[in-house]
Amino acid sequence: MSVRSGAGRVAFSAIRNTNHEPSEMSNRTMTIYFDQILVNVGGHFDPARSIFVAPRKGVYSFSFHVVKVYNRQTIQVSLVVSGWPVISAFAGDQDVTREAATNAGLVMMERGDKASLKLERGNLMGGWKFSTFSGFLVFPLDRRLVDHVMPTDGSSPLSAEDQPPRERVRSLRRIRRQMDERFRCQRPAEFTRRFQVKRCVSKEKTLSN
Repeated sequence: MSVRSGAGRVAFSAIRNTNHEPSEMSNRTMTIYFDQILVNVGGHFDPARSIFVAPRKGVYSFSFHVVKVYNRQTIQVSLVVSGWPVISAFAGDQDVTREAATNAGLVMMERGDKASLKLERGNLMGGWKFSTFSGFLVFPLDRRLVDHVMPTDGSSPLSAEDQPPRERVRSLRRIRRQMDERFRCQRPAEFTRRFQVKRCVSKEKTLSN
């Protein structure tokens, strides 16, 4: 998988490095905050708000691991994209001192969409140290590439001349491999041996002359 987009590379990873109890802001919004940035390639993760802003339309991969400490309540953590919960995870074992709500998934986002983690149920009054939140751009959804894979007007995929340069090269290489493989399968072994013998005889005649 690639983290390259047309405007550069897009990836982030944040952790919770302290075990302080939730602040007044997090109690009000129920947003799960992270205080240390490990990776923020492209600068699209806002550390002050713990929100990722998509720089362009594409498919993004997200994963989270939220730890509850000395907390007997069940917690529900959701990945929220532009105000809507997309995937959730639960942690509710009452017999352990530490447990994590963990999940991951792929999300299609438009440019400017925001992604963050929200505590939908329970509390994190014991802190959430060692929790992580990460994401990256898998691939952008360029209009021409989308139409090449699945045309919206019901027509056939783009011809080699209409494809983007990189896709055109890949298509030509694929066609060449298919033609080579087809010719190799259709060529009888006897023909191959005769061709090799004739070529050797021709070389000997040339040398003798």
